[in-house]
Amino acid sequence: MARKTRPLKNSDLGRERSLETRKSRSALHDKLTWNFVLAIARWEQPRTLRGYVSELNDIGHPSASGSPWTTQKLHNVFKRHNTTAKKLTAKVNQPAVYELPQPPTKAARIAFRKAIEGIDQPSVQNGSWRPATEIQPRRSDLVRHGEFGVGQYVKEEAIARFLCRFIDDEHGSFDAQIPASQLEVFQFHLSREERQQIAERLAEKWL
Repeated sequence: MARKTRPLKNSDLGRERSLETRKSRSALHDKLTWNFVLAIARWEQPRTLRGYVSELNDIGHPSASGSPWTTQKLHNVFKRHNTTAKKLTAKVNQPAVYELPQPPTKAARIAFRKAIEGIDQPSVQNGSWRPATEIQPRRSDLVRHGEFGVGQYVKEEAIARFLCRFIDDEHGSFDAQIPASQLEVFQFHLSREERQQIAERLAEKWL
């Protein structure tokens, strides 16, 4: 008689579903990132990783961790696609056999960048600020502090004490431990995945 399979515990089911969700989010982000890279190769024609990094950060598309792109992070993306910045730019811009594609107009590029900025801006239309004592922030969530302004959540250092990253015009970025009682978290109406899907459709429309 065949042995019956023991049903999974709720905790096991939760871990499996969480893993599937993370894989789905990662695949969606990777696809959107490469679409942006191809668009940049076509219209900006950078020949170095630094050029691609600059364009991605200028568009406002974050890395998988939610932070700005660096050459090392983007190098790993190019490595997965078995190419380099120079090779990709050359390949994408080979002369067309039948007709040359027309680049987007300046107005279309401006509209695209404004639309991208509008998706992730902490505005009334996009969501609302909530006390960190009521909502647990996730990595790269937008946070707000009375003295340091708007920054990014990094991790929980201790109970109700969060490590956050802010930007100072004079000294650049810096980290600070903030008590939850002094912090607000911006909660978007749309999930991060839904905003990425919108960004992908905007890229198809304008680029």
